[in-house]
Amino acid sequence: MEAAVVGSDAVVNLVGILYERGQRTFERLHVEAPRQLAQLDAD
Repeated sequence: MEAAVVGSDAVVNLVGILYERGQRTFERLHVEAPRQLAQLDAD
């Protein structure tokens, strides 16, 4: 994920899923991933 945002001035999170499957959970995509993006942006 870090390689995708290096040098960016802004990051827009537009992920969404209709149902959970395996590791694609609502918690992971709507809580953990945005938290990681925010941390990358802060660094």
